[in-house]
Amino acid sequence: MREVEEFVAGALSLPTSHEDVKVCLDVLRGELVRDMDTLKEVWDVLKDRMPALARSRINKLLIKPYVVDKVTEVSPTVWLKNALICAVLFAIPCIVGVLSWDEKLSENPFDSSLGLTVWLPLGVLFVVEVALGSLMAPKIGWDMIADASEDADLREALKNSMTTQGFISALFLTVVWAMLQAEAIQGDTTLIISQWYTGLLSASITLTLIGVMASVTCLLFLEPLTGDAALDCVYNNFMYFGEPLALSGFAFVNSMFATILWIFGTYGLGLGVFSTVCFFYGALRSLVIYDYMVSWKNPQIAGFIRDSRMNIKKMIATTGGKDALTAVKPGRGVSM
Repeated sequence: MREVEEFVAGALSLPTSHEDVKVCLDVLRGELVRDMDTLKEVWDVLKDRMPALARSRINKLLIKPYVVDKVTEVSPTVWLKNALICAVLFAIPCIVGVLSWDEKLSENPFDSSLGLTVWLPLGVLFVVEVALGSLMAPKIGWDMIADASEDADLREALKNSMTTQGFISALFLTVVWAMLQAEAIQGDTTLIISQWYTGLLSASITLTLIGVMASVTCLLFLEPLTGDAALDCVYNNFMYFGEPLALSGFAFVNSMFATILWIFGTYGLGLGVFSTVCFFYGALRSLVIYDYMVSWKNPQIAGFIRDSRMNIKKMIATTGGKDALTAVKPGRGVSM
């Protein structure tokens, strides 16, 4: 206790025998503070019980400005990995645009000859996007909370996240719906590129609608819950909390593809290729930013808490999910 007495007296610039120092020490004794380590540990909790002058001066001594010891370095690997992903993705509209910007196979937009060139590839693309979205959803949901502060309210954080995702999806939905109802490219519905344009936008609207409805549904069911009930609801339905972003991401991709095809069909090869390059960089930059954010680790999280979170991740961050409550009691012995 002697060390604490000297510290308080020094902060107030008074002798240890002074009455003001004794008042502060009485508060600390009442909170079972007997040494400096304990004082540092509980200062944020008990500082409001201290006299104003003592609180102000001790704050300056105990609370140090946060120092950033390092910043995220530019990683060529991150850029190359995402560039490869974007190259594969944007090869689709570029090939379709270059090969069929003014081509049509039939005078009839319902001709079966369009099956192998338009309808079947579009169907395969849509199924693949839905499957990948379902696989990515729990991972994206986990990425949003993996490094949450230890005292963060998980329920409120996810509510805010779902509100944001739902709002963005709904806003984007209005744009895509307007694009779909516009006139066909070159006013010709039999053009292969017009068929692709409409099909991509239809898939985009479907994925965005799912994102909106997932957000609304999760918010409605989470709103009346508190405490362990709210956490159990989140854990047992975890994939749906990342699904709006995952599916809306694919919807954005489809709308970019459709826009590229529209430029190919309306303005020709030159601007079509140029627009592909522009959208390619936009998508690449977005993926790189997300990659950097995911790779950041919260330095304020204790090691044992991070380990416990990894155990939770194995249980809940899966497509299909498991009964989280039987595996871990939400809110008891597990800090999120």
